[in-house]
Amino acid sequence: MPGLNDELNNNPLIYPNPSEGIIRIQAPADRVLFTRLEVIDMNGRIVEKSRAGKDNIELRLNAGSYVINLYNGNQLTTSRKVVVK
Repeated sequence: MPGLNDELNNNPLIYPNPSEGIIRIQAPADRVLFTRLEVIDMNGRIVEKSRAGKDNIELRLNAGSYVINLYNGNQLTTSRKVVVK
């Protein structure tokens, strides 16, 4: 479930966390979500990579812990740790 602090800070919502395998990323109103996305596992491997973000995306991930990095250009704008059971 999205958090109140995320909405107040106008940050992307990344939920649920922990997850059963599907992570959703939702952009704040009237903003581009990202120009580049990376999902990195705890061994440092990039397991998912994407360009040109949409308003809302859905990731299907195997069990484990990940860091989701969202970039605008070369600038890291959001970095969140997520857990998939």
